Amino acid sequence: MERYIVMRILLALFLLFVVIFFIVRLAGGGDDAPVTEDVAGIQEEVPFILSEQNNPDSTVRFTIVGKTNAPEDHREIRFTITQTARRAEILKGYDGEVIKTLSLPNTPSSYQEFLYAIEAEGYTLERSEPTITDVRGQCSDGKKYLYTSRLNGVVTTDLWSVSCSRKPGTFGGDRNGIVKLFERQFPDFNDFDRGVRL
Repeated sequence: MERYIVMRILLALFLLFVVIFFIVRLAGGGDDAPVTEDVAGIQEEVPFILSEQNNPDSTVRFTIVGKTNAPEDHREIRFTITQTARRAEILKGYDGEVIKTLSLPNTPSSYQEFLYAIEAEGYTLERSEPTITDVRGQCSDGKKYLYTSRLNGVVTTDLWSVSCSRKPGTFGGDRNGIVKLFERQFPDFNDFDRGVRL
C-alpha cells in the first residue's frame, strides 16, 4: 500500500513537471527561431547565412521598380534565381503583369557560387538605423530596388533601397554590385531589356 502511494506521488510530480514545462514554453512565445547558447548560457539568435541556403526550397529575388508613372508606362524588372532555374521578367503596370520572360536552367553548384557572390556584396545586410523603413511613395522619380530571399516559402530577407538618395531604405549592401551580379546571370540580358524605360 505504501509503495502504491509513493508511485502515485511520483507520477503526480512528473505530470506537474510536464505541465510547468509547457507553460514556460508558451509564456516564452513559442518562438522557433534558431538559437544558440554562448559561454555564459544566454541564448542568442543564430545569424542568417544566405550561402548556407543552397537547397531546392531556396529562392533569391531582386526587383528593380521604375519611376511612379501611368500604369501603361510603368515597368519593373524582376530576377528570380533558384538551384534549378534563372528567370528574368519585365512587368507592366502595378499589378505584376508579366509582358516578357527570359528563362534559363541553373545548377546547384552555380547557385552556390551566386549565393556566395551576392552575400559578399551585402545582399542580406540590413542597415542598423534606417531613417525610413517603408518603401511606399519613396523616390517617385527614380528607381526602387527590392532584395528578397525565401526558404521553404518563408521570407528570410526583405530589404529595399532607392536611386534618389542613400538615406531611406533598409538595405545596407552594395546596390551596384548586386545589380551586376543578377544581370550577369543572363548572357543575353542586354538584348532582353532593350527598350525598357524604368
